[in-house]
Amino acid sequence: MNESAASSLVQGVPQAQVAVWGTYATTAPLGQPSQRLIRVLCWPEVPDAWPRLTGAIRNMAARLVRTNPEGAPSWMREAAPQICDALPVDAQVAEAMLAALIQRLPVRLSMSMDEVGPGMTPSRPTRCRSLFRECLQAYAEHLEQTNQTSRAFAVGSPTDAATQRVQLAAFNGIRPLLEQGERVDAMELRHWAEPKVPLPVELAQVIAEAAGRTLDDPGRPSPLWDAARSKLVGRPRWVAADSRRRRKG
Repeated sequence: MNESAASSLVQGVPQAQVAVWGTYATTAPLGQPSQRLIRVLCWPEVPDAWPRLTGAIRNMAARLVRTNPEGAPSWMREAAPQICDALPVDAQVAEAMLAALIQRLPVRLSMSMDEVGPGMTPSRPTRCRSLFRECLQAYAEHLEQTNQTSRAFAVGSPTDAATQRVQLAAFNGIRPLLEQGERVDAMELRHWAEPKVPLPVELAQVIAEAAGRTLDDPGRPSPLWDAARSKLVGRPRWVAADSRRRRKG
């Protein structure tokens, strides 16, 4: 585990003032005519939420007896390699353990989805604004309802300079247009500078991955997705539609 990444999200800022975000992108396989992006914003509800995550992962790793050094399934490992170092190799057990951890962790989430059908070519800035709009609107409404102010920072995974510029412009440009936008006006978007990201960022990334993979394959049981939905503020239409499909299945 990267100790520096696990212990500090923004230098000089209490961890309780830092939210994290993750993104899932997929080009749908042949026969599914859309390309989907998912964004997750995750924030702590109590001051020690992120230290609790670090402690839980460390305890899980200490108890783990593994015969296969590769650990948890590949899609989870790509999204959250440090977290997966603490999980068993069996895919179902690994996902169930992480889902249970999410259920216990005092965090909340907002999610957004942008889906592009055949023949549609929206610009990257347009899609980025759409993703941040839905996430931040749900967060701002939650803050209004609970009479809170936003966390000071939202930290995500590193990316190239051009993508950073697009994301920063979208994040900063959309906030003044939101209802209750004053609730998130002081929040700053940050990108982690190193390849190994903090555990909370990995958590947001693996939740986004679980959401996207479940929407790609609605018939697949996903305790991670079920755990994430229990932490959502608001209820996006696409989440409600997925819930109905899964009940019918």
